[in-house]
Amino acid sequence: MAVVTAGLYKVILEQGYLGVEVRNTFFYLHSIGSDDLQAECAEAFEDDILPDLIAVQNTSLFYNNIRVQNVTGILADANRDPVATAGIDVGAAAPSFLAFSIRLNRETKETRNGHKRFCGLVEENISSQFLEAGYVTQLGNVATVLVADISIVGAVFTPVIARQDAITPTNWVVNNITSGTVSGFVTSQVSRKAGRGI
Repeated sequence: MAVVTAGLYKVILEQGYLGVEVRNTFFYLHSIGSDDLQAECAEAFEDDILPDLIAVQNTSLFYNNIRVQNVTGILADANRDPVATAGIDVGAAAPSFLAFSIRLNRETKETRNGHKRFCGLVEENISSQFLEAGYVTQLGNVATVLVADISIVGAVFTPVIARQDAITPTNWVVNNITSGTVSGFVTSQVSRKAGRGI
């Protein structure tokens, strides 16, 4: 755990699914604390994360934008149009509020564990409230990349759990991620119900 004032990036994956705008947020720390590398972070995220996500999200889910904020820097956000425009998992689209969940396990107690919930499930991968075993195995690939560094030539970014310091908002408390745990249960994200926004 550490308090950082430089090199922290917030990646926002903007998606559309069954008429609902969906966002997933991730934090990354630059390996040597450099700021204003938003475009590089967006490119690394697309190259290293999206291929595994695409494989487990259905064809009704669309990738609209990768937006990166350098929360400790001064330059404006970078926006990147993903080359892959949609998931490739074929089947009946599950409702927008149903999701699979991956817990990002913290190293220390200074923050909570992280949780990522992704919609775009295929009904055929769901049995009652459980995910099919073969699908859970695929989700393990997503968990693996979410806890690994992302990089392009000349820039390496490490995934972290981050929160803004309540007393000094320019400081950010970051926690290393030790592993990712896939839940075998279907979870829900009520805010993603149609008509409720993100």
